[in-house]
Amino acid sequence: MALMAKLAQWTVYGMYDPRTCEVRYVGTTSRSLGSRLSEHMCRAKAANSPQPGVSEWIRDLRDHGLRPEMRVLLNDLDEGTARIEETKAIYAMVQAGARLLNQHLVRPVKRDRRAWKPAPPRLPIRLDPVRGILVW
Repeated sequence: MALMAKLAQWTVYGMYDPRTCEVRYVGTTSRSLGSRLSEHMCRAKAANSPQPGVSEWIRDLRDHGLRPEMRVLLNDLDEGTARIEETKAIYAMVQAGARLLNQHLVRPVKRDRRAWKPAPPRLPIRLDPVRGILVW
């Protein structure tokens, strides 16, 4: 029982734009949301950020005296479940029209390389509007 309590400490979170209340990024962490936000803020300062879209957005917020709002989507998960739920949340949000900055979800449109669109979901995941949960 104590082992399960130690394993169940991952969180799926969303980073929201405080100007529009729009979700822009979904991720997982085993640390506090404050620590994870600090890491995102520090990475935004780096010239070679592994997520340039997220970093650019955070820098824009910082230039306006703002920072992303972190919200818990799901918590008390083990790492494997958190990764699965993160994927489900990302695809459900993209299908619902969210403009997420997670780079692995977008690909260039052949006619115009500056235009981006969501990659098609690999899993049949959707948000159940009645129950408010993600379903396969």
